[in-house]
Amino acid sequence: MRERRLPLLLGSVVVLLAAGGCANRPPVLNCVADQLTLTEGESTTIQSNATDPDRNDQLTFAWTADEGRLVAQNGSAVFDSTSLSPGTYTVSLEVKDKKQQAAICEIDLTVGKNSMAPTASCEPSNLLVTEGQSRRIQVQASDPNGDVLTYSWTVDGRAVTNNQSSFEFGTINRTVGNHRVGVMVRDIDGLTANCEFRVTIDPRPNTAPSVALTLDKT
Repeated sequence: MRERRLPLLLGSVVVLLAAGGCANRPPVLNCVADQLTLTEGESTTIQSNATDPDRNDQLTFAWTADEGRLVAQNGSAVFDSTSLSPGTYTVSLEVKDKKQQAAICEIDLTVGKNSMAPTASCEPSNLLVTEGQSRRIQVQASDPNGDVLTYSWTVDGRAVTNNQSSFEFGTINRTVGNHRVGVMVRDIDGLTANCEFRVTIDPRPNTAPSVALTLDKT
C-alpha cells in the first residue's frame, strides 16, 4: 500500500482583542453618626464611609439637613443642634462619581430637651408685719426653658394651700415673733428651686384708752 501524505497548510492566526470594560457602578454608602440622640446644643459627626467599586472614580458629596447647622467636609459632616427645638431631624447625603452615578443615604437624629432647673429669689428676705395686719409676700422665679411653674408654700414648716407666686401672710392665729415662710418652685420636668422669707410679727402699738364725757341735762 502506498503511503498517503496530506499537505500541511500554514496560515496566519489572527487574534482580535475587543476594547471595552465593565459597566460603571454607583458608589456605596454606609452613613454612621457618633450619636443618634442629642441634647439641645450638642453636636454629632456623621461619617459617610463612601467607596466606589470603580476605584479610579472621583466622588463628590452633597450634604443637606432639614434644619440645624451642618458643617460638611467631603465624606463627613458635623450636625449642630444649637437653637433647635426638641424633635427629630434628618441629615441627607448624595454621593456621585465622575459619571454621575449616585447613591443616597439618610440618617435621623433626635434632639432632646436640655432641662434646666428654675431659679427662685426671696428678696428682701427679712420682712416685718404688725400684729392684726397682713402682708403680701412675692417670690421672684423664672425658668431657663420657659416652662410653666408651680408653687408650694409653707409657714413654719407646715404646708399652706397656695399655687401662686405670691402669698398673703396674715397674723391672725399666729404669735408675735419670728416665722419662716418657705416656697418651692417646680417646673414641668420636676426640677425645683427653693428659698425662704423670715417674717417678724411686731406687737400692735399700745394706745391709751379714750374717755368721752357727756353732760346729763336732767
